[in-house]
Amino acid sequence: MDPNLLIKHFVNRLVAPVQRNSSTGPSVFGFAIALALFSVNAQPDVEVDDKHRQLMELESNMTYQLDRYSFPADFTLLIESNSAHQYLYSRQPYNPVSRYDSASTAKLATALIILHFVEKGLLSLDDQPQQYIASWPTSGNLAQVRLGHLLSFTSGLKYDSNCMTNPTIAFADCVDIMVKFNAPYAEPPGTKFSYRSAHLQVAGMMLIEAAQADDWHQLFEEFQQDTGLFLNSSYELPSTKNPTLATGMYWTIDDFMGFLRTLAEGRFFQSEAFLGELSQGLDKYINKTLYFGEGNPTWHYGFGFWVECPKDKPDCEGLPRISSVGAYGSYVFVDFANKYFGVLAAEGPLGTYLDSYKLMDLGAKTLSWWSYLSR
Repeated sequence: MDPNLLIKHFVNRLVAPVQRNSSTGPSVFGFAIALALFSVNAQPDVEVDDKHRQLMELESNMTYQLDRYSFPADFTLLIESNSAHQYLYSRQPYNPVSRYDSASTAKLATALIILHFVEKGLLSLDDQPQQYIASWPTSGNLAQVRLGHLLSFTSGLKYDSNCMTNPTIAFADCVDIMVKFNAPYAEPPGTKFSYRSAHLQVAGMMLIEAAQADDWHQLFEEFQQDTGLFLNSSYELPSTKNPTLATGMYWTIDDFMGFLRTLAEGRFFQSEAFLGELSQGLDKYINKTLYFGEGNPTWHYGFGFWVECPKDKPDCEGLPRISSVGAYGSYVFVDFANKYFGVLAAEGPLGTYLDSYKLMDLGAKTLSWWSYLSR
């Protein structure tokens, strides 16, 4: 992948939605139980007057097949196309203010919240932790870390600390412990990807100090006031005193949908000047080739999100689809190429994220067709 193209597309995708229609319709595809998760036999060149009928038939079939799909937990799926048409499926009474344990879906939210304050000028991607954190090493590999490395999970931090699950320790004290624990083992920044919560914990501490805030919650409240986003969500795990920024959020479906909508519609970032700076700096930090999991497709990693490259194009350019997947099964995404976004909300056993990925992968072609019909 040409990193410069990826950077340009990163900015463009978060500024304006893709202006491209599907050129081909989906094919029928299946799964073991019902042979087809969302099966459809439609052609792309449908008459406008016929699109609504096909859409209603497709949604009815999607519901029928989802009712019969084996999944390890109750779940709710809410998707929305760029025409604001929504499809909702739920195996539980749908409540827009029910809160879900984020697990790693919080990574996308937290990274973009930090970038919101980068845009406001409180700190920059090139800032170093030692500018804000007194205990940060001034020699060795960690001394070379910058905020961009932390957001892309390439800072060299290899381990989380047990203090991150301790509800009684102070957030800043836990960061200090984590720094000392990692210092002897840290990789050169920018060379290795590590899917650890430690990166965002340090990035959050940098922001707290840069803003001279009391804690993360003060910054989150400022973000809520600035944007009107995540108003019914909070960072509480393992405690409000020591929230884990990568996994410790509680969110509602409507809250996350509102956040994703700003990304899909290109409204999250406000300043063209900031976007120009971001486009010039991202090539230093964004990952090129990574693996989502054993036996699964090659994806890249951006700032708190996976870049889902198509299976037939593992070195895809741009950001066709970004996502964040939680261990308990929640899965949030924006499909820029096919013009829809959504939330699969679940709280199943650890490892349910693999079931969520498989479910959405099985339905990908039909959902792109659903998006086309809904526009």
